[in-house]
Amino acid sequence: MEVSVTSLRALLRAHADPINAAGARRYFVDGVKTYGVHRALLDGFARDAVAALRAGSRPTTRGGLPAALRTAGGLHRSGNMDEAALAVRILQRFGRHLTPAHFGTFDRWVGFLNDWASCDSLCGQIIGPLVREHPALIRRLVPWARSRHRWRRRAAAVSLIPLARTGERLPEILGMADRLLGDADLMVQKGVGWLLKEATKKKAGEVVAYLVANRDRTTRLVLRYACENLSSAHRRRVLGGTP
Repeated sequence: MEVSVTSLRALLRAHADPINAAGARRYFVDGVKTYGVHRALLDGFARDAVAALRAGSRPTTRGGLPAALRTAGGLHRSGNMDEAALAVRILQRFGRHLTPAHFGTFDRWVGFLNDWASCDSLCGQIIGPLVREHPALIRRLVPWARSRHRWRRRAAAVSLIPLARTGERLPEILGMADRLLGDADLMVQKGVGWLLKEATKKKAGEVVAYLVANRDRTTRLVLRYACENLSSAHRRRVLGGTP
């Protein structure tokens, strides 16, 4: 199997489903670029692509990682949701080879994002696990929270979710929330609410105290998302105004 951006794009187009694509465009109200390829097919495409990349690699290339990065980068540049989803599925299989030195590459890819599914996939499956393993990278996310690009701001929050689930680095996580609580964009609000929700799994008391102290700075949407996993008493305290 030849593996290149061109060949993979042709493969996706060959399996395009116009009905599925039309449904996706209705679901993503802000619009999305898609061929309508069914998600179940992407795993097989990625598996075959990775096998070919590894078979064609030299021992010094970490199982084909450089080629995988070039291919995934080319797919992300299109802004097409199916191409981005395939790119993430390919690169996931090289996760153990990724290091902080690759963060700059992923930083560039974030600039190509134009829908929440692609944002959450790249951040949740690639960037987030890297940040979890190397928390010093948190400082590289801070400028994202000030970006004019809505998906970069959402990425600043979503990239911290794998770390938030561990219960570690809560001050840095709440610091990122501080930067995004007042964001007017609904997609960013949902991202920061999701981040805080995940943080409650291990640090409920601390996150509840934070939400109560800052509820006047944010929206009801953020608070509702953040409270989804909390007890009814905690939810009342955050949403109902009980001291």
